[in-house]
Amino acid sequence: MPKFAWTDLAEAFLPGYSAGTWFAIDDRLSVPPIIGARVKAHPHVLTEDYLFGSSPAARTFFRSTSGGQIQHPAHPKNCSERCIVDKAGWIVTSQRTVSAEYLKGNYSCIEPNTEVLSAIVAAAK
Repeated sequence: MPKFAWTDLAEAFLPGYSAGTWFAIDDRLSVPPIIGARVKAHPHVLTEDYLFGSSPAARTFFRSTSGGQIQHPAHPKNCSERCIVDKAGWIVTSQRTVSAEYLKGNYSCIEPNTEVLSAIVAAAK
């Protein structure tokens, strides 16, 4: 029997996600893709609220441990059972577009730092 988390149910019943929600997205699935030495999943954060069905894609910034524009501390250990933001790094404010289909099943957590969230929203404008 498959194992389900509460987020699996939430994704089925929520109207969407708020700005500051993090997802694990494969480098090749964002537009433009993230080109690096190796293909992996980077954390992506929504830069604005996304309502399911409102658009075929969501706008994101991605996170890197090697540099960017917004300094970003690791999330607390108790952030979420799926949190992938476990090291200090940077948010790269180069806008990416991710198909809404790729958000499903890739939820990580919600940004716990209100100052960082404000910086994300401001940089997206």
